[in-house]
Amino acid sequence: MTSSFAERLERLKGFGLTDYQARVYLALLTLGTAEASQVPAVSKVPRTRIYSTMNQLHEKGLVEVVPEKPMKYRPVPFRAFLDRCVGELRSRAEQLDTEAQEYETLFAPPKEQSTDRRGRFEVLYGRRNVRDRIGRMYEGARTSVIAVGTASSPDRIVKSRRFILEDLAERKVSVRYAFPFENTDRELVRRISAFSTVRLFDQGLPVSIIVVDDSEAILNHPMPNDEQGARGEDVGLWTNDEAMVKALGTIAANLYASGSDPERNTNLTPMLNSIRRFVDGVEIDPEPILRMVGAHIGTHIGAKLQGNELHEVLTELAAYFHEHELGTVTVIKDQPVTVTIEGFFDCEKVLPHLGESLCRFVETVVESALRERLGDRTPVVRESRCFGTGANNCRIKMEGAPQQPLPLLQVQGT
Repeated sequence: MTSSFAERLERLKGFGLTDYQARVYLALLTLGTAEASQVPAVSKVPRTRIYSTMNQLHEKGLVEVVPEKPMKYRPVPFRAFLDRCVGELRSRAEQLDTEAQEYETLFAPPKEQSTDRRGRFEVLYGRRNVRDRIGRMYEGARTSVIAVGTASSPDRIVKSRRFILEDLAERKVSVRYAFPFENTDRELVRRISAFSTVRLFDQGLPVSIIVVDDSEAILNHPMPNDEQGARGEDVGLWTNDEAMVKALGTIAANLYASGSDPERNTNLTPMLNSIRRFVDGVEIDPEPILRMVGAHIGTHIGAKLQGNELHEVLTELAAYFHEHELGTVTVIKDQPVTVTIEGFFDCEKVLPHLGESLCRFVETVVESALRERLGDRTPVVRESRCFGTGANNCRIKMEGAPQQPLPLLQVQGT
């Protein structure tokens, strides 16, 4: 894998090197063993700063001094530097673990005597601080985690939370995520779904919410909203206040419930939610909108079918609905042909109950699918029961269908 000079320079700075130190080290990687006088032209570091920079790199263990005349310098393989860093960090971690109790006692805050039963609030600044607090919340989870993220959240979760999610799954902790439908990487969502349940909802938020065990929560504003795991000017608000945790938990649960399974091949829940908000907020006849959308969907479905007779097309339609988890199709009568559809696109959850039929949408989906296969022989589809009137299914009659028994009276989509 090749990287640009600028990218390599930034990666070295991530290990605490200054700009001059990083440039000199990269120059030595190019030159190999070299005299100090050879380095300025390659590194673009002033000649007067070369010797001090070489000494600093030597102290860090990135440069070896070759005792020749004139003196030469040799770059140390970066893996050796990494191994040294790992060893020092492990040694320091062991030392801190041994001295933790002593430091806890030495720097303990005064005990609060307040009888106030309200929970605590804590503001966290910087992505690293927010990330670490969320990590502790995950590790302490006993029963449940529910989180609402941004479109960039799956990337950060896969990079920094994968092992924690595996541990939570082993401990049978319920983990639920809700991410925006738009701009969310489906492959990352599938990887997260191996250890949790995920739903995609139609309204993205600029913040993320995490609630653990209904006892603590954090509201985080990622700045910028990107995939970086530690770099960012995030602002987080953590709390264990009962009322605040309950409120954030309710928001997260509602967004999760409004979402849909990302594995469903055809997902219209976000679109239907948008139609519902539009119909609720504006006094306008929804029928033209529903018919337009339904015709597009029905034509798409019809193009996938093969039959040329009504009973063949209905049989395939039921199978298609079953395969793509669009609902259950049942023919309950053959004269006139009458079909019920249950669970269609989650209509019963997201279409408004206005006391009148809204299944111009369902009518048009079915009729357009039939017309794609039957052409002028397509019966007129009329809906007689609807989710819009509060029913738990759609009932559709087909006027002008052939007056003959249909061999699929028991066909269902599930």
